[in-house]
Amino acid sequence: MKAELNMTKHFASAQNKKELSAREEQVLETVAWGASYEEAGDLLGITSRTIDNHLRKIKEKLQLQKVSELSAYYFCTKYNISFDLSPLKEKIIVAGFLLLSITSEFNANQDQFVVARRRPRRTRTECRYTVRARASKGSSY
Repeated sequence: MKAELNMTKHFASAQNKKELSAREEQVLETVAWGASYEEAGDLLGITSRTIDNHLRKIKEKLQLQKVSELSAYYFCTKYNISFDLSPLKEKIIVAGFLLLSITSEFNANQDQFVVARRRPRRTRTECRYTVRARASKGSSY
């Protein structure tokens, strides 16, 4: 309960802080949606070190310490979610985001599921040759 109050205070004070630049908003959005620093850098055309620098500046501006707090801040501000929700509303929102992430993961990985088909076995043909022993010169066959 105490942690929730601290988060509410942080978010409320973060809204009154400096505005983020457009690039910082892009970095925050990609990381909030779960991209790693490398993936975010590839998407935005910058290095993972630059992503780290942007996130450090964002954390300073918003007075937050963790990436998970940044993600919560992003979704709460983006979708106008109140910072102090009832437990029922929290569960409904979490279930919605979970459903959204599961369906997006399924759609993204749909091409990776390929049915492996076994090749039919080739029939094996065997030929057996019988070798007759040669009779010696004197005997007739």
